[in-house]
Amino acid sequence: DVAKKLFSVIAPAYANVNGGYTQVYKMGARRGDGAETAIVKLTPVVVEEATEENK
Repeated sequence: DVAKKLFSVIAPAYANVNGGYTQVYKMGARRGDGAETAIVKLTPVVVEEATEENK
């Protein structure tokens, strides 16, 4: 379900964004096996509304 939502809902929202749509926060090494961990976030999509000046 997550992959389906990613490609049907989320990806089209970012279709016109050239880059900078993710933020990665490195969290350091995980206890136990020492694997590096991170939080990956999608940045909000800014949608410009059509105004008289933008037309």
